[in-house]
Amino acid sequence: MTNWTTQQREWLIKQLAKYGLEQVDELVDYLLQCEDKVILKEYLVGLLGNDEEAEALVQELFAKQEATNEQTDGKGKDTPRYNKKVHKGRKKSYGPSKDSSSTEKDNKASTPFMRNCLCCGKVIMEYISRCSFCGWSPEEDAEKYGKALWEETFREATLSNSRSKRNRRKVASNNGPPQQDEYWNDSSDSEEMDEIDYEILSTKERLLELERNPIERLRVLDENTDYFDLSVYNQLREEEKNKLQMEQQVKLFIQVAQIRDRV
Repeated sequence: MTNWTTQQREWLIKQLAKYGLEQVDELVDYLLQCEDKVILKEYLVGLLGNDEEAEALVQELFAKQEATNEQTDGKGKDTPRYNKKVHKGRKKSYGPSKDSSSTEKDNKASTPFMRNCLCCGKVIMEYISRCSFCGWSPEEDAEKYGKALWEETFREATLSNSRSKRNRRKVASNNGPPQQDEYWNDSSDSEEMDEIDYEILSTKERLLELERNPIERLRVLDENTDYFDLSVYNQLREEEKNKLQMEQQVKLFIQVAQIRDRV
């Protein structure tokens, strides 16, 4: 991987700022990860919109990188080399072993490749890791999804178990002796009933009540006939008739009082 210095990074930020691009620190860090001139040129053409300017910028950037590498190599040649003492026995290796490197390669090979973040859409172009922009992690997202799926499955299993238990209690209470009704119809049955079952049962009871009393559902009341002219409507009970007569007398008394006040 190409190593870029801080000066080259700041130089590229200043060059992009000349074209009106601001706050491009993360974008520059992403661009400097690219080692291919052709790919880097395509990115800059998409940003700047001019092929010649992008090519000149890429050539100058890699020229600075080559000059920095030559200076680093020259300094390395000038440094004196010291003779190392040779010790007998097994040499200690402080770097990663071959087994660990092979394990890392296997892990990278088995890890899927992601081009962008599934939460904010930021281009990652690397193996699965935490997004540097929004902090989204695919591993944590998979854990949350698995936990939510487990909770939903557990809730459905508990609900089906409670329903089957209520059905068994109902069958036992209908088929068993009378003294077992109090045992099966305890208060725990109402506590286990959830909102969905309650709505279903209430709707069922309302429909059955309407089916039992179709006349009450289809009866039409006429105010003039049913409440004021009592001689025509004879289906009311005596108490209802007396109540309506009292209401009619009160209304007449109020109307007479209002007429007297006006006079």
